[in-house]
Amino acid sequence: MNARPPIIDDMMSGETIASMTSGRPASGDGLHILIMDLNKELNRLQSEISTEEIEGAKAYGIVQADRCLVAAFMKGVNRTAPLKFEHPGLATTAARSERTLLIQNDLGTTEAHVLMVRVTETSAVVTHTDVYLQRLRFFQSCSMRRVSSGTS
Repeated sequence: MNARPPIIDDMMSGETIASMTSGRPASGDGLHILIMDLNKELNRLQSEISTEEIEGAKAYGIVQADRCLVAAFMKGVNRTAPLKFEHPGLATTAARSERTLLIQNDLGTTEAHVLMVRVTETSAVVTHTDVYLQRLRFFQSCSMRRVSSGTS
């Protein structure tokens, strides 16, 4: 890919866009490859600066109240881990940023398979990216359900 792709009338060719966004290293460097490389480096740094391990999750900045949440998340990860067989993945990091606990699980070795849980007080938001439609639909179906605390 050229350093400066041709832009005519504020437009780029479809070929240029496909090249820039390709996730295939054989296609040459592109924005997608750059983002994947940066995410891998961030994950490596997160693991390196972790100050503790909770049931297999690398963690840092965690407060006491977070430990049971991270442990519960990891209990589910570890219970289902045998289903991945020899496929790599499931590395988990957990960190606190002010009032928010962040838990990230890499379902595979690429950034196309990530599950992020953001817990703030009594609210949890799950963000999931995946190239496998069946798994994506499963997580979407989970997001349609409401969890009740049992109080009115």
